[in-house]
Amino acid sequence: MAGQGTPMEKIHYLEREAEIYDLEYGWKTDDLGFWLGVAREFAAPAGPVLELGCGTLRLLLPLAQAGFTITGMDVSPHMLARGQDKLARESAKVRERVTLVEGDMSDFHLGERFRLIFVAFSSFLILTTIEEQESTLRCVREHLTGDGVFGLDIFFPDIARLAQTREWQLMEVDQTAGDVRFQRDFRRKVDRVRQRMDITFRMREYRHNVLEREWLSDLSITYIFHRELLHLLDKCGFEVVHLWGDYQRTDFYDLPNPGKQLVIARSK
Repeated sequence: MAGQGTPMEKIHYLEREAEIYDLEYGWKTDDLGFWLGVAREFAAPAGPVLELGCGTLRLLLPLAQAGFTITGMDVSPHMLARGQDKLARESAKVRERVTLVEGDMSDFHLGERFRLIFVAFSSFLILTTIEEQESTLRCVREHLTGDGVFGLDIFFPDIARLAQTREWQLMEVDQTAGDVRFQRDFRRKVDRVRQRMDITFRMREYRHNVLEREWLSDLSITYIFHRELLHLLDKCGFEVVHLWGDYQRTDFYDLPNPGKQLVIARSK
């Protein structure tokens, strides 16, 4: 099983980041209907489904509630612990449908095949090297059923935005839940040669309007252009079934400024 001895430098969501994740990303609900639709179309009636980078089960739990048998993998034990807390509050039927695995998406061997494997919310971009990306896609192929599909959601790089060099972008996130308020801003360094962004988040957590803690959190990601993505998939043995530019399934090529690269692909 994957996940043994994962280097700490590969884990962005440590304990503090995991604790605040659901508040930090409480606004992120726009992709749920999309992934439910993909699962119903390609993995019905019950799966099995594998989500890589499942985090705190933001997407996994609704799929399990909808009747899918689903495995979730994440490299962060802290994120999985938060997910386990949520899962414990679900019914026995939902809990029976869910398996959680600590593991690295670029190197896993589960001994099972899935009708749908997906990576949501640009999590694929934490794989900053071509070797990691190709290794992940090889693992995905090995775990797909004959009629299975791979789903991928990454952002479409905005050249103008990548050229910006602001020191701090203020109030990127400002969320409140009960007595807790969370704020986040960030600065980033873009390496255009290596197509890598090194981001430093400044995190602030308030309780009863009093600053309780503040810390910095670092994350490195890559960005992938469109033809580069198609070449990567083709090289790793996939053919594209669908390519959409938004969660409404608008054809990627019909959008003048697509925000997303949403791919459904099969093994060739």
